[in-house]
Amino acid sequence: MQGKNQQQIEICNDSHSFRQICSYQYSVYMLPLILLLIHKVVTDEFRGWKLAVAVGYMIIANWYSAGVNCIFTGFWFVFEYARNLRHQETLVEQLVDLVKKVVSYVAAMLVGIMPGSDNQGATG
Repeated sequence: MQGKNQQQIEICNDSHSFRQICSYQYSVYMLPLILLLIHKVVTDEFRGWKLAVAVGYMIIANWYSAGVNCIFTGFWFVFEYARNLRHQETLVEQLVDLVKKVVSYVAAMLVGIMPGSDNQGATG
């Protein structure tokens, strides 16, 4: 009985596991904010530096779940752009608008990913 209690105490005192759980939650909690910021990039409310900061924090908090979130944001960008498509513009204007927004989104995501690209998986 004493051995089992000692093992439970060791598990509860493992701060590394607690830190991993907390960082995973911070990364997941950032997803709604990032989706809102993508909406603002698509609707031309700003160019994307806030998105880069949010993605950078998410990558630093937990790179694995942030990677999944970044993949999801690509699909969300396509959804937001299709939802906010203005049909009264000519095809050329729509293509120019699409290219501007894609460049803004991709640049913000790449700048945001850079802080987490310093060998996260390397040990030793």
